Amino acid sequence: VILPGTFATLLLLVLWRPWRRGADPEAEAAAAWGFPLVVGVAILVAFASQEWPAAFPFPQRWQWIAALAAACTLLGVLAAAIGSPVAALIVSAGGAALTTGYLIDYGPLANGVGRVPLAAAAGGLVLLMEPLAVRRRGFALPAAAWMAFTGLSVAALHAGFAKLSLIAAGASAAAGAGGVVGLLQPRLSLARGAMTVLAPMFVVLLATGWAYEGRQSLGPWPWFLLAAVPVLAWAGLLLRPADGPAATPRRRFIAAAGGLLLPLLAMLAAVFIAIANAAPADD
Repeated sequence: VILPGTFATLLLLVLWRPWRRGADPEAEAAAAWGFPLVVGVAILVAFASQEWPAAFPFPQRWQWIAALAAACTLLGVLAAAIGSPVAALIVSAGGAALTTGYLIDYGPLANGVGRVPLAAAAGGLVLLMEPLAVRRRGFALPAAAWMAFTGLSVAALHAGFAKLSLIAAGASAAAGAGGVVGLLQPRLSLARGAMTVLAPMFVVLLATGWAYEGRQSLGPWPWFLLAAVPVLAWAGLLLRPADGPAATPRRRFIAAAGGLLLPLLAMLAAVFIAIANAAPADD
């Protein structure tokens, strides 16, 4: 976790200047490729730290998460380079759905998680979160992603899937680094590429934990609660007053904490309680 987190923080510190207050919107758009690259590489570093060198084609179904992370990173960088926001959204959502449906197949392990539902969920979550990333800047959305992937990491660890837990922790470290940079640079945005990586990876990591005996070891509630986190983040951030000239950093922080972070903390607390109650069954 330390290695992907350190890499993410250093790269974001290099790339943060385009998001400074009063920056040229064209400069922000030109630098949007940075965040998807940070997230994707952090996930791949977490994977490689456990599985390198790995045979290819990957012999285990779950290992194709690495291929998905690489593909979504390229899609995110491509979306950042597209001038039209609508075209970028189509590339992001459509590409996330197609690559997820093509690369991820758990077959008899699926516990009801098939290719089509996974692809639809990955593309749908990009469609849900990308407009929110355009609307909201700063630390709140990266902090929400950090909480979501941290919860996934803890759930996977208690389900007995330590390798998946570390991959989720890599994504969490990258999002957490984005939250730190967002505190320093309130104009930081996850739009135009970052959600192309974060959203499909959240869906697939959640589905992988469920497919590999997560339901049997923890019961359904931790996974159901984690699946609700993106919707809660969307609702909490949407209900905040929009960022504007009168929105001081202090007001933005209070609004984000009250409208998003506190409800998410309550949700994660419920996840951890559900995990703790299920833990004795594994002994």
